[in-house]
Amino acid sequence: GMGTLAQPDGFSFTCRFQFETPVGDEGIIHFSDDREYCGELYIDYSSVADGNLPQIFPHGHGTITLKDGNALEGDWQHGERVGRGTVTNPDGKVEQWLFQNGYQIPLST
Repeated sequence: GMGTLAQPDGFSFTCRFQFETPVGDEGIIHFSDDREYCGELYIDYSSVADGNLPQIFPHGHGTITLKDGNALEGDWQHGERVGRGTVTNPDGKVEQWLFQNGYQIPLST
């Protein structure tokens, strides 16, 4: 079923769990700096063998809402924005962007 795993630093994620292990490909990540991502996820289990929690990343389509209220919607790959996306500011203004190699390139203003 659905569950939430929270860490002391404020990081938490909500997704489907099976036998106390996060599974599935969609959920919500709340980062310790108050950003919140909702969408497709990638769960990396490589650190679990050492007794650590799995790493959870935005991966696929989703939206991240920043502390200042800006919302970035688009595609993600291992936590990085990629391809075309939109940025919606708190006043509702929508801008089209291209995210490539760590750069944000405006497509419209």
